[in-house]
Amino acid sequence: MQKIYDCGFYGGKFLPFHNGHKYCIKVASEECSRLVVIFFSNSEEELEIMNNRTELDKNYLSEKKRIGDIKCECEKYPNVEFATLDCSIMHKHAKEKGIDLWDSETEYVLRTVGSFQAVYSSEITYDNYFKRAYPWACHRLVDPPRIVVPISGTMIRNMKTEEALQWI
Repeated sequence: MQKIYDCGFYGGKFLPFHNGHKYCIKVASEECSRLVVIFFSNSEEELEIMNNRTELDKNYLSEKKRIGDIKCECEKYPNVEFATLDCSIMHKHAKEKGIDLWDSETEYVLRTVGSFQAVYSSEITYDNYFKRAYPWACHRLVDPPRIVVPISGTMIRNMKTEEALQWI
């Protein structure tokens, strides 16, 4: 199959890493000659969720579990690479410079991925940021209405573990 993009990236907290994320990696790997999946760790949002905003057993949210699951999924595809970026460092710089937390991540993504033509997500709400941060890249939305995989991380975190296991 002919690839649409030379390179793309897909990033997130993956809190938890679930079937929707797996589907996005599959689609992106089919469309890109090279795909970089970036795990953003230690964000303020992640720490808040870990401290109190979840019904799900927190073992499924641990950094070690998520990294292991994401790496395992990435290894299924020969054109997919895995990288991690520590948000605590990026966000410290953002606060020092008085810039938006997400904007602080842009330069780190560029250093990690290099040149790319597509950024993947399932969130239409990320469009303004991606247009600002990566104006040359296509924001490739994968299943935004969540028809193929009708779930989100927020929904899973609000489930009891037994119910959530079918999605992760």
